[in-house]
Amino acid sequence: MKSRGLEWIVLGLLSALLILFIYKQIEITSSEKEGTVVLTEVNQPGCGGCPSASECGGKSDSEGACAETTDDTEEEWSDWDDSGDESEEWSDWEDSGEVDEVSANPAEVNDEIEERGDELEEENGSAAPQSFLFLIEKHYSTLIRFTILMMIWVLISIFYHTRWIHYLRYPILLGSLIYFGFILGGCPCISLLFNDTILLLSGNSTLLIYPTLLIVLIIMTFLFGKIWCGWLCHIGALQEFLYKGERLQWLKSKKSQKILHIIQSSAVVILIIAILITKTNLVCQYFPFVNIFILQIFNPISYFLVGLVIISSLLIYRPFCRTVCPVGLILNWVSRIPFAKRVRISECKECKRCYRYCKMGSIQGGAIDMSCIACGECSQANCETIQLTRKKDQ
Repeated sequence: MKSRGLEWIVLGLLSALLILFIYKQIEITSSEKEGTVVLTEVNQPGCGGCPSASECGGKSDSEGACAETTDDTEEEWSDWDDSGDESEEWSDWEDSGEVDEVSANPAEVNDEIEERGDELEEENGSAAPQSFLFLIEKHYSTLIRFTILMMIWVLISIFYHTRWIHYLRYPILLGSLIYFGFILGGCPCISLLFNDTILLLSGNSTLLIYPTLLIVLIIMTFLFGKIWCGWLCHIGALQEFLYKGERLQWLKSKKSQKILHIIQSSAVVILIIAILITKTNLVCQYFPFVNIFILQIFNPISYFLVGLVIISSLLIYRPFCRTVCPVGLILNWVSRIPFAKRVRISECKECKRCYRYCKMGSIQGGAIDMSCIACGECSQANCETIQLTRKKDQ
């Protein structure tokens, strides 16, 4: 167990964080019921309290909600205006002298506001820490979900060398697909982590929760392997269950893998340029997986993208993961860093049994390509030379 010491330490820390987050969430929920504070996420139908729900094209439909509210407000104002009550109310207020009292000395009003602001600042501390705490408190539900996923990630890494853990892969993927996909409407949206990070780096976003989670994914991948892609991601799970068997074997060749890497890198560069030009959450507007999860389509482009995802997933194993996914590409690079934990082959005998089980085509010439998602399918070859480890290939 000495070699697993890091895993157990991180698992203990994550357990402590989970308890803390749950306690704080219960505390805030109790405060909300008492009407003393409202800090938690706006859990709109189908979005699972996504931090970017206000800009999403998902079930929340924030624009529609705003439009409806505006129409109702205009009707109420029109009715009040036609009734003539507003002039009577204004006249009564003016006669009472309150208007003159407020407008008589605006300098005094400003002084009172400044004094009150100084008092609040002294009570609550500086503005920066308060904003940071507000950010954390606002997204406790998202942090709880991610912490649970991280704990499962560490447990899979600990027991990856055992046979029984691999029987749990499909149940775990199915649970992720149902809960994070169809129940929460695709939240956490894995590609939105990348979108918000680019916006933040370009100075066009103040939303820190998703860029922070992307950093966590990178660290976890380096320490425990690219298990997120192969075991936990609900987007990968959808493609996994749509896939209907090996039809395009030529995509597993070494040359095809190089071409797929070029396509993926090019797609990510184009996405970065588009985000920088539009300065918007393009992923929220056109991400086809969200449309599939919420069973709604909002624009003509999405019809094409949804059809493309479904058809390609039926024919190709995880086409989005291999050709477009920006987070997948980042995690590919992370897995190539020296001493990063990843699936490796030592003393390969070139029997090619593992190659036949690898649907990603990551096993090439006795070595494992960076596209490996640590799914563990190659373990069916019963080859002891394949391991999830930090040791270099021999």
